[in-house]
Amino acid sequence: MRLSPVLALLASFLIPLTAVAGWFGKDGPALSVERKVSHYRDWNTGMRREEVTIMLRVNGRPLSNEKLGLALGANEEDAQLTTVFEAVSAGPNDALVLYRTSGNFELARLYMENDRLRSQSLVRDLTQNWFTDARMPGWISVQQENHLHLVQINPLRVVDIGSGVLLDVRGDIALMAEEGYHQPTSSIHAVSISQGKPVAELPLEKACFALPQFEFTHPLVYARFPESTLEQLMFQHGPAWFDTNFELASGATPQLRLKATQKLPRPALERWYVDLREEGDGYADNRDTLDLQPPACPNNANPRLGADKEPYPSKSVMAEDFCLNDDYPGVTAAIRQQRCVLPATSRVVVKTPHWQIEALRFAYRPQNGKAPIEQLVYQLRQGQTVNRAIAGDGGEDLRLREVLPIGEGQALIKARGDGAYELFHAYSDGAGKLRLQHLETLSYSSSPLDTSKPGWVYQRSRGVLIKIQPFGFERVGSGLLDIRGEELLFQYVNDGSKGLMLISMPFQPEPQAPGVGDDAPRYQLSAGCRLADDPDWELAVPAADATLTESAAWFSRNFDYTNGKPGSIVLHKDHQLRVKLGCGPDSQ
Repeated sequence: MRLSPVLALLASFLIPLTAVAGWFGKDGPALSVERKVSHYRDWNTGMRREEVTIMLRVNGRPLSNEKLGLALGANEEDAQLTTVFEAVSAGPNDALVLYRTSGNFELARLYMENDRLRSQSLVRDLTQNWFTDARMPGWISVQQENHLHLVQINPLRVVDIGSGVLLDVRGDIALMAEEGYHQPTSSIHAVSISQGKPVAELPLEKACFALPQFEFTHPLVYARFPESTLEQLMFQHGPAWFDTNFELASGATPQLRLKATQKLPRPALERWYVDLREEGDGYADNRDTLDLQPPACPNNANPRLGADKEPYPSKSVMAEDFCLNDDYPGVTAAIRQQRCVLPATSRVVVKTPHWQIEALRFAYRPQNGKAPIEQLVYQLRQGQTVNRAIAGDGGEDLRLREVLPIGEGQALIKARGDGAYELFHAYSDGAGKLRLQHLETLSYSSSPLDTSKPGWVYQRSRGVLIKIQPFGFERVGSGLLDIRGEELLFQYVNDGSKGLMLISMPFQPEPQAPGVGDDAPRYQLSAGCRLADDPDWELAVPAADATLTESAAWFSRNFDYTNGKPGSIVLHKDHQLRVKLGCGPDSQ
């Protein structure tokens, strides 16, 4: 059982359920399609929905998914995964099925020949698992990415009419609308069904003509829109919308024209947000508001969408994309020159024979007339390919936010998409190719990478410690105070006694399992040392954003210690800790 958005009129192409039942048996058709439709109301939306069950029968007997999969060419392992999402009878010995085994959706012809079930693949890699209306009796349509296929059921014929949505069919001409994703123009075009190729096209500048959002999902019980408006068009209103705005001149050379009385609106005014800095870094000027000035449209005097409303903040763009991408949609050379201080200056921060990381500096002029704001971004260059982002585990773009060289041909990279930061180790493998080792996920916002201790990098908020040469990585926690050789000094609050514990342990990089010996140097200040306004010791220890240099100075100022010697951590008599007078291990 499944949900299937299929136009109700397709039922006329199928063998009626009652008739099919009468044919079951030895004298029945060799191949038949049984399609049972029930309706219910979706409690999430309140809208009427369809539930469809498809049953294929051979000589009246149900055809199992496994046998169907084998007939469709699947191997024995994948055959049992076969699922039919839609089917239509094409005669007593033929059917068209939309199915999937272990891959993408496919359309195939099933037919009986010499008492054997055979198949013919018609269209692979479909993006929808249902049939749609082809606006012609005896036809259906199926959708590939950027390709709409018209399929005549009997006699069988498949016509690729290209990209776009099907507005109407006039004789041999299919009328299509294409929104032109990320292109400056949309278009209305005519395709000859008999020839399978475009015969006329009318381009429309997106800056001056706004096409509606096309709701062409079927049946209508699956429509998202309750009605057609200037901004959205339902399938059944496609022909009327075309006739309101366009005309098709037929003849030896068909032509498409925009009517003088057309009702296409101009696009709504756009307000962009230009992201300048990471908000979590404490910048007040992290975002600029940009109201784009629309171009003149002498060929379209119709009102704009939302003409009586404030510009809608419809787009957010990174400052580096706005200023550094010459082909960014909607950004003209004049706007870029007005807002961006260019050219950017570049500096190589990490270089290898096969890849390098560069720092780029430029500035952005805010709309409010304030002084330009300097921008620092990083880009990764591999041969002729340049990227300012790397791919995360889910394929999302992670922008390079901080790059720290840690030796020849190596770097630490803090990258971020929409959520937390990700910390990577960039290095070259034996063949010189770039490798990115994911180390840790860091909270947003997070403390910076601390390099105040030579040979080490520490990120306190997440407790990540990195030794530069040879490279080593350990999650040590946020209480690291100092590094002495390979010895680490920590502070933490004892969960049981609530005292402040100071302890020494060795650096143990992964994959070693961290541990501390019973004889490790340690010292504990009693919970009785705490002041009333500092029950968690937060004001007694180094600040949460302290560098290792600062926390090491705190330790040396308040404690004596002989490296590696058990029992040698001792509180100075003249310490400066924010604790009670006379504080010590036994304070009450």
